[in-house]
Amino acid sequence: MGAADLFNSARVTSFVRSAAHNAEVGGAAGSKHLRGEAADIVFPGSPSSWPMARVRAAVQRAGLRLRDERYQTRGTGAHLHIETV
Repeated sequence: MGAADLFNSARVTSFVRSAAHNAEVGGAAGSKHLRGEAADIVFPGSPSSWPMARVRAAVQRAGLRLRDERYQTRGTGAHLHIETV
């Protein structure tokens, strides 16, 4: 399964945020979401079933990074935070 297939099942829950929305969801003051340099994504199913090894490889190939190997629950609910390097 390639990156396109993997991410076809993903849903972006947050991308570019206004300062007001960022504060509303508990985002960091200097969040990369404010500049459109970050996205939060979720996959179907429970976070423990997300295909992390494939996600990590696809994100790295795209020249991006996962902030954390685990899903985050802050702000927009369980999600993976992906951002520019």
